[in-house]
Amino acid sequence: MSVEVLELPEADKLAPITKVETEIVRMRKAYSGLTIKDTNDKEGFGKVTAARKEVKALRVQVDKERKTLIDDAVKWQRQVNEVAKGITEQLVAIEEPLQQKENDFIAERERQKQEAERQRLEKLRARCLVIASIPDVLFDGVSYILQDVTIDAEGIEKLSDDAFQTKVEAFEAKYQTILEARLEAERIAKEEADRLEAARKEQEAAAAELKRQQEELAAERKRLDDEKAAHEAALKREQEEKDAETRRAQREADAKAAEEKRLADLEAARQEAAEKARQEAELKAKQEAEAKAEADRIAKEKEVKRLARRPDLMKFVDMTSDVLKVVNSFEFKTEEGKSAQASFLTGIELLIKSSTLSKAE
Repeated sequence: MSVEVLELPEADKLAPITKVETEIVRMRKAYSGLTIKDTNDKEGFGKVTAARKEVKALRVQVDKERKTLIDDAVKWQRQVNEVAKGITEQLVAIEEPLQQKENDFIAERERQKQEAERQRLEKLRARCLVIASIPDVLFDGVSYILQDVTIDAEGIEKLSDDAFQTKVEAFEAKYQTILEARLEAERIAKEEADRLEAARKEQEAAAAELKRQQEELAAERKRLDDEKAAHEAALKREQEEKDAETRRAQREADAKAAEEKRLADLEAARQEAAEKARQEAELKAKQEAEAKAEADRIAKEKEVKRLARRPDLMKFVDMTSDVLKVVNSFEFKTEEGKSAQASFLTGIELLIKSSTLSKAE
């Protein structure tokens, strides 16, 4: 609002300043109740700004009039300054609250802008932490990767909450598949280790039994050698006593013949037992060699079949990955649509797991 200054008679030279008091009353009444509701209240902000500018213009005009009056006469200077100061203080009292409301409006807008940016960064950080917390997920500096399931850092922020949740579920499902395959491989490895351990224990038991038999044969051989030595000593004594005791010698000769026959029978029995043990050991070694050859043949056949299946398995993996990508490329808005998509994905994954190629591996 501009203030028109009229030519006044000499008797009322302060009128250009004092007449503004009526405007002050009006402004105080009109502008003291102005408010800005929030950062979206552009109309309220415009009214406050326009009011402040109008008050400022009137204040500036009063100051101009003050300078004009004090230039006319030094004696008016003190009076003009005092009147102008009082009026200026009244105008400033109206202007400053308006200025504060403008400042508060601008500060609130900036605070809200900073808060929105903080929330955006916090949400992005939280999403990245969710993806990174899934086991086996790798970050190459650009994207999060778990085999064929990937998402780049920029794409994470653009996804809606539902789409992001779907992506997280895809990562979790892929990890579950990897975990199941890993557990199955560990189970097979444990079964093979248990089988080898059982075979090792059987071999140790067989070796212990063979050692026991060998020790018994050695003990029997020592016993026979001791008996033979004792017999030779007896023969020597018999020879020395032969001239004196013919009849005793004859009896001893008969006894010797009987003993030699007994020893011969024992030796024959020992040799027969040793031969039988040797044949049994050879038969067992042959059976073990044949079993090992059969196991090697079966293992080679399995490896040949596995290598033959490898190209088909790679094609099957590519095919199923393409199918899953196509299904995941559709974004459903309703809960029924999302549920149908999830059920379809579950059905596909079950078919993949139950395929002959997956089970063969």
